[in-house]
Amino acid sequence: ISQALKAGNAKELVKFMNDNVEMVILDKEGIYSKSQAEMILRDFFSKNQPKKFSLMHQGGKAESKYGIGDLTTGTQSFRIYFLLKTTNGQSLIHQFRIEKENE
Repeated sequence: ISQALKAGNAKELVKFMNDNVEMVILDKEGIYSKSQAEMILRDFFSKNQPKKFSLMHQGGKAESKYGIGDLTTGTQSFRIYFLLKTTNGQSLIHQFRIEKENE
């Protein structure tokens, strides 16, 4: 997930997502399919080319984990949150959020 975020690779990132994912990307909010999520993320990354991603916090329990990180782009910084839930032995992103830093 971190590598896909660093690279701004929407196609790689959605491989880690559940079939439907709850997303908040700046002002877009909803529950999206993997293909919709990929289009939204591709659009975000085309406007905000990642320079650096660092995972700041991670935690949770066996069946649900979270990650919080900072994504630095050419023009600004964003806070990334994601929630992973384990189903059938596979951890998938169920919630994904990108917010402007300091909002």
